[in-house]
Amino acid sequence: MFNIIFKGKYRDEKQLIENSKLQKNSVMFKEESNVTQAFISGLKFAIPISAIIIILFLIIVKLNNLKLQYSVLHFGISSVLIMPLMYIHEFIHALTYPIKSKKYIYSKPEEMALFVYCNDVVSKTRFVFICLMPTILLTIIPSIFAMVFINSINIQFSIDIIYIAIAMCIGALGDFTNVYNTLKQVPKHSRVFNYGYHSYWIKNTSQD
Repeated sequence: MFNIIFKGKYRDEKQLIENSKLQKNSVMFKEESNVTQAFISGLKFAIPISAIIIILFLIIVKLNNLKLQYSVLHFGISSVLIMPLMYIHEFIHALTYPIKSKKYIYSKPEEMALFVYCNDVVSKTRFVFICLMPTILLTIIPSIFAMVFINSINIQFSIDIIYIAIAMCIGALGDFTNVYNTLKQVPKHSRVFNYGYHSYWIKNTSQD
């Protein structure tokens, strides 16, 4: 459905580039050489975002004269939910690509990573949108909800939401790196695509 295919464990780049060709006149991103380096690079964005969410939440708790309380049970249940939500994170990426495009979801257990691979060319704006949509849906919107309705739900559930939202933000480290590289390197009106591990940009192609 929606041309989303779960491929299982990622072994090497040959899995990604089989039956595909590199576009002519394409320019490879200047980017990190592996997933771990991309995650480390993304920390400079995830840490400030997470800190802002936590600070705002604590301010709202203080303004509403609420007492922070949390249980081991809530922490355990929230922690268990993080892994399935990481799969949802990848499905959100896949759903934001064109519906006719084939999207493949891979796992990389040794780096505790999941990722979506799609070789189709999309606009620079759409690529940024694809990268950020999971953070918007799984971090930003839930955090706002927890703060706006803090007096309507139990404080422990509010903390659950914030905790999971922060975990989802940390899970988007590679996405932040991709967005930074795209905004910094890709010229206006250019288009972006993946080929193997790397991303490329190309000028003057057809519209989405």
